[in-house]
Amino acid sequence: MTPRDLVTHRSGLPSHDALWYHSSLTRRQMYDRLRYLDPSKAFRSTFQYNNLMFMTAGILAGHIAGMSWEDLVRQRSFLEPFIGQYELGSTTVTIALRGNDTLTFTALSELTYELVPTRGTTFDIKGRNGFSVEFKQDAAGAVTDMVVYQPTGTVVAERK
Repeated sequence: MTPRDLVTHRSGLPSHDALWYHSSLTRRQMYDRLRYLDPSKAFRSTFQYNNLMFMTAGILAGHIAGMSWEDLVRQRSFLEPFIGQYELGSTTVTIALRGNDTLTFTALSELTYELVPTRGTTFDIKGRNGFSVEFKQDAAGAVTDMVVYQPTGTVVAERK
């Protein structure tokens, strides 16, 4: 099985959700049990969504990088493209890196908030219920804008 097989859901394994959903097993323990799961279709014959295969792809990526999956997605190279200043009306918002794995959000040179990754390029603003940011990228992957979601609406901040 190749990494592509893992993420295109053509392993032949059905979801086997009972193994992972509300489980106390670690990723490694779940991975070690994959060999005992029965396929329901022939390999590469049918699309069958399977979270365990995505988990396995994450374990593989971390192994190749020599770190855990969590450390890999938080590492500096993933976060660096978001760092910079964004123009939000007449306010400048600064996105900075604290350490190697934490983005911060500062507006008006006042309070600084930690950004907590949620999915993709979206982060919740820690300590601000209902507030989050999403970084938009162009076709080449360059960050162009930051969308700020707040309880009263959505605003777009352009990258300076």
